[in-house]
Amino acid sequence: MRDMAGTSLPQIAHPLLHVDVDLLARTLLHDGATPAPSRRPPSLAEQTAQAQLESIVAHVEQVAADVGDTKRARNLIASLCSIVLTQWRDDDAKPRKTIERPRRVELLFAWLYRLDASSVLHCVHRLLQGSDKMVLLRVYWMLRDCTKALLLANATEASAEAGWEALLDAAVRDAVTYTTVQENSQSPTKLSVAAADAGLYVAHVLALGTLDAGNFRPLTCALLRRVAAWYAHKPARSLWVAGITDLLSYETDPAFAYEYHHSGLLLQSIAALTHESVLRGLSHLQNARSGATALRNLALVLGRQKTALLLPTALELVRAVSTYLEPNPKALSWALVDRVLHQPGWDEAARSPLLVPVVSHSLVSPAVRPLVARRLVDCNDALTPLLDVIRDASTSLATLQQSLGLVRCVVQQTGAPRPTWFRPLSVAILEVYFYHPAQVIRDECLWLLPRLDLPSVFAACGASLQRAADGPLVHLTLAFLFARYNDTLFEELLNLTKEQSCLETLSPADKAAQTTKLLSLLPPWLRTHVPPSARRMVTDQAVACFFADATDGVSLHALRLVHDAWPSMFPRIFCRLVTEILTNARAITVAHDDPTFPSVLRPYLGLRASSFTQWATCDERSLQLLQTHLVQSLCNDAASSTVLRVLSDLVAKLPPANVVPDLLARLPHPSVRQVVSDKAVGVLIYTLAYLVAHRMATFAAWGAPVIAYLGIALSVPAPASDEARHDQIFCGLAEIPLALLHTAVTTGDLAWIYFFLDAVVAGAWHRPDAMYPACTRVCRKETAIGMPFRIHLSIILLRLIQNAPDLPRCVVDALVQSVADAFAGTTQSARDNIDGVSLSLEIVAQLIMVNAVVEASDVNTRLVRTMVDVLTIQDLSDKMTLEVLETLSLVLSAAPAIAAAPPLPSVLLRQCTASLANATDEAIASLCRALIVHLEAQRGP
Repeated sequence: MRDMAGTSLPQIAHPLLHVDVDLLARTLLHDGATPAPSRRPPSLAEQTAQAQLESIVAHVEQVAADVGDTKRARNLIASLCSIVLTQWRDDDAKPRKTIERPRRVELLFAWLYRLDASSVLHCVHRLLQGSDKMVLLRVYWMLRDCTKALLLANATEASAEAGWEALLDAAVRDAVTYTTVQENSQSPTKLSVAAADAGLYVAHVLALGTLDAGNFRPLTCALLRRVAAWYAHKPARSLWVAGITDLLSYETDPAFAYEYHHSGLLLQSIAALTHESVLRGLSHLQNARSGATALRNLALVLGRQKTALLLPTALELVRAVSTYLEPNPKALSWALVDRVLHQPGWDEAARSPLLVPVVSHSLVSPAVRPLVARRLVDCNDALTPLLDVIRDASTSLATLQQSLGLVRCVVQQTGAPRPTWFRPLSVAILEVYFYHPAQVIRDECLWLLPRLDLPSVFAACGASLQRAADGPLVHLTLAFLFARYNDTLFEELLNLTKEQSCLETLSPADKAAQTTKLLSLLPPWLRTHVPPSARRMVTDQAVACFFADATDGVSLHALRLVHDAWPSMFPRIFCRLVTEILTNARAITVAHDDPTFPSVLRPYLGLRASSFTQWATCDERSLQLLQTHLVQSLCNDAASSTVLRVLSDLVAKLPPANVVPDLLARLPHPSVRQVVSDKAVGVLIYTLAYLVAHRMATFAAWGAPVIAYLGIALSVPAPASDEARHDQIFCGLAEIPLALLHTAVTTGDLAWIYFFLDAVVAGAWHRPDAMYPACTRVCRKETAIGMPFRIHLSIILLRLIQNAPDLPRCVVDALVQSVADAFAGTTQSARDNIDGVSLSLEIVAQLIMVNAVVEASDVNTRLVRTMVDVLTIQDLSDKMTLEVLETLSLVLSAAPAIAAAPPLPSVLLRQCTASLANATDEAIASLCRALIVHLEAQRGP
């Protein structure tokens, strides 16, 4: 070996940097092995280079070993290290992912580190204090690879921890400094990644040293947090970040160094991760004593792998990870399961077996069921493993309970729209509910029913209703369903009810009972369980169902239940129905047998099912538009009788103060030419009478025009040329006073009795104004009471007495008193009031015929006495005399108690004798003789 004294630093460094790498490796490692036999003998130049290299290596090692001149040794080692790291220029300086052969830099770094670790680390640290990014990038790349080589060779020095810690601090600093921040997210640069990679290897060296020495833990965790922040916003790296987060959870744990030691090499940005890496991680997990570390390493491997997992590997992985599932949703085991389940390319057939281990684990671990359910919902696949367990008749009670517990979690987390597997799951649960013998299982299923696929639930209920034995269970089930709100319950109940009403196996009575029982679920549900925010939607559902089938009575009933339960929603329904009516206004003339007739009539029937009090809550414009259409349609001769009846019913629901003038304007008037047909007149009169009868409670407020029109219309005598038409009009108009009188009789209101009775028997309204209804003031002022008017009203009074035999005593007394007053007020010349007397006699006769006047009261006695006084009138016609005598004869035969009251018998006998003496008509004479015989017989000897 030649003497190297006086050799310059470049002369020492040049051979080290340019000699053959294999020769350098053998020399630095002091490998004296001979070359392979196949290799040619070295040339003279090669022998010279080897000799020179060996001399240089020996010289450097000698200087480094000289304890007498340590400064020279440190300077030499540091200088050589600096030259190696900064001046060597070849592809060795680039990062690589393979380790096929040793690098020159790695060989020289390891040799120099072995000679003087502190000087080498100090040199590297000094180089990292510069600002040249290219130099920094080169140094960090080399530091990473050289540190890795030292770790693989187990050649790190425990005494150099301070130097390594300084390098770690520099790496953390540059990883932070050269990070870019954009829109609250951090992104790495090439230099920051190189610093992080080198720092992670340096941290691995420190992890092998004294535990908790220096700032190893805080510096390493700071670097890990920075790396995690770079990729936190990248979904593809979520599992890898989860692995780092798991490692950071040990920051305050003394075992941090141990955990980092097992995972540090997997944190590198250039780590070569292959399918074999996954298999090794899986094997480690299956055989590990501590599953936490193995789970983390597997997460770090899968989190960076870009190739798809093979199905067998994925299945084994899920099986292994399932044993580590825990209730914490952020646990690493769940992240691993999600990574496998959501791998692109899995179809239902591939994912189904992957779910089996997860589902099986949840059955025995209730705490993890919500998290397992979340995965089942997110996968949106058929729950084949779970459904197989539920449907299997041999499944034990305990296992079935566990499965239903998982189903409970699944349905709680299933939102809209429902996944494809929701219906099969619902069908399976319903089979268990209706047929399983254990009550505890049925109770668990009952809780699930409102949360399942409701069309399937109602279909099962419909099928069970056809079995009489299951009827009570079905109705209890439906009541349970309607104890809470669901936006599809309304439509499903209507569909079920319609299906049941169409069954040919049920009698009409059974169908009606079934419909009533099913729809009885709606009122309490509407009032109690539907939130106010959902009322509009349910109302729209009711309207849509109503129009969906023009022949369906169930939806009509349901619509009525909706607006009865929610009066505030009726204006919305009303507006929808009116819009439909006005849109198809011309279709009102469609024939009864036309296929479109039910559709045309449908909105009218919807309005008909409501009350006039509900109509009062609607806006005036809609009411006015509807009123115009209805009244015009009543005058349309082409409309069918069915339509006209419905229209009349609807008109009666309109505000009377608005619609009555509209109706009266179209009715016949003596001074105005008729504007509508005779058929329309009949319809309008019927409608007016119908309205009066149904709105009697408020008649006093709006009835004045009606009474005024009656005064005019009933005063017109029947024309000889068209007596039939006149009678038809009178029959219709007569219903109005009949309705008024019927109400008066029912309520004991004598004002209406006096109004009609005085016009008939007295021919004048002679009582004080306050004794008549206020709404008759105009009529009493403008109507001249003639015989047509009196005759028409007398017919109405007679019909009232005939059809109401149980007249209240106060009404009978009022009638009798008024007639008696009319008789008593008759003048000596009866020619002016002969028709009034005749009408009064008819009323008396009718009262006697219905047994209203049979007792010998003062009022009745006075009535008979005044009738007898009429016979004393001079010039009384034979016709009138005969009518009075016939009425007295009726009193004697039908009301003998009255005729027997003194002094009536003697008065009657005396007057009959006088009338017989003056009689010129044989009929009068014969009747007088008969009366005399009867009276004498009653008086006795």
